[in-house]
Amino acid sequence: LASSGAPPNTNIWLISDGNPDGSKLATRKNANEVDINRNFPIKWVASDPAARTYSGPSPASEPETLALMNAVEMIRPTRVVVFHQPFEQIDCPPERPTTISDRLSQLTGYKSECIPGEKSGSPTNSYTGTFTIWTNSTFPQTTAVTFELGITSTQAQIEKIVEALRILATDGAYLP
Repeated sequence: LASSGAPPNTNIWLISDGNPDGSKLATRKNANEVDINRNFPIKWVASDPAARTYSGPSPASEPETLALMNAVEMIRPTRVVVFHQPFEQIDCPPERPTTISDRLSQLTGYKSECIPGEKSGSPTNSYTGTFTIWTNSTFPQTTAVTFELGITSTQAQIEKIVEALRILATDGAYLP
């Protein structure tokens, strides 16, 4: 996506890694042992520090969380697609209709289906303090959705996803 550039009359912003510590350590937690995707200040719930999805000592306590919040506040995007692994599907956007998820599914062949909280190890069986919940709750003009890649992705799958994102960027029908 970065090498192909944005379609005419659009801007595409890429944040290559919202959790560089976790990427380096091959874990969902940062160097402080906090799951960044449970640390956002909307629907934040305190959790056990030993939990796989430890939410941190307080909402937005982590520098990565603050950096992502600042980026969205500065950019004010209309659409946000967050890539995770390994469920190989497109999740329902919290607080929004499934229109974008369904369109991405149609364009990529990945299924669009709500991922239950327990699947990701949520101790409350629901998602709390996530980036997409925070984004969709804070910015009414934005729809954020999580696109779960599989454990591995082929070059053909990546190219199909890139093309789908380029189409989504230019399609005005999918604004919130």
